Amino acid sequence: MRCFLFFLILFTGLFVNSFGQTILIGKSKSSAAVWLKGDFRKLKYNIAQTDTSYMLTTADSSISKVSVYCTFNKKGDCISQKISFDCDSCYQKDLKLMLSRKNLEWSPIPSEKYLSKYAKHLLLIYNEKNRYYILKFIDINEAEYERLLTGKHLPAFAPALTER
Repeated sequence: MRCFLFFLILFTGLFVNSFGQTILIGKSKSSAAVWLKGDFRKLKYNIAQTDTSYMLTTADSSISKVSVYCTFNKKGDCISQKISFDCDSCYQKDLKLMLSRKNLEWSPIPSEKYLSKYAKHLLLIYNEKNRYYILKFIDINEAEYERLLTGKHLPAFAPALTER
């Protein structure tokens, strides 16, 4: 029994790590669905989708509940990705993994947010209390990017910085 529990804990830790390594922003809805279904292939899950969204939630009692919710623009490209967890340590581990990605060069900005390097155009919004984080594509120019880094938000793109 102890051996089984050890492997269950090990499997859960490896499973959760995979979210922090995949960014679906910019991918098509069909590509996002293929990735999500592939990563969850050995587990039970539920899917809900509309023309502009796709959500996959684990329904397997062997792991803590994880939900991945993606929204898509009119062209069908993923513009936001929300990952939420029932388990606090799973959330912490996954967020840390995402923020440790060297190719994104995350910089903290006010109000529980991080901004990737300019070339990636990504905003990460996290919520410790509710155990989720959101990745969003933000279409801003370099001057606006610099203002965000210094904490000077511009009203023109402020709505893009909210949790939707």
